Amino acid sequence: MIDEEGLFEFEEEDDNDTDRHEGDGVYSEIDKKETTESSQKAGVPKLQLDIEDLVAQGVYSNLAISNYSQEEFVLDFAFLQPHMKKGKIRSRVIISPNNVRKLVELLSKHLDDYEDRYGSISDTDGNPNFRISFN
Repeated sequence: MIDEEGLFEFEEEDDNDTDRHEGDGVYSEIDKKETTESSQKAGVPKLQLDIEDLVAQGVYSNLAISNYSQEEFVLDFAFLQPHMKKGKIRSRVIISPNNVRKLVELLSKHLDDYEDRYGSISDTDGNPNFRISFN
């Protein structure tokens, strides 16, 4: 369903108290009760998304690399073991510039919410001293 902000509501098949909201490909967890009521008033059909078990498990990444062209951004999420000079890209996401802007705004909001709830995140640089080569 679409709420007042033009975001899509996604219902999961389990009994969680949250749904996912999406606007042109960028989503956020929201309170199911508050959006379901407003979305039903708008009379917009619900969109259901399935997720493969392997994808639902997620991928751990401790390094993110971003490249872009005029048409798209490429986000590579990699894992680099401590004291190793070679890592492995575990996931690649290709996303439009429009959706990158929305993703940045969403992550910024979530980071603010996180810090309000759990406290400030230290800005210490935990990156190891290494060079990355692009082939």
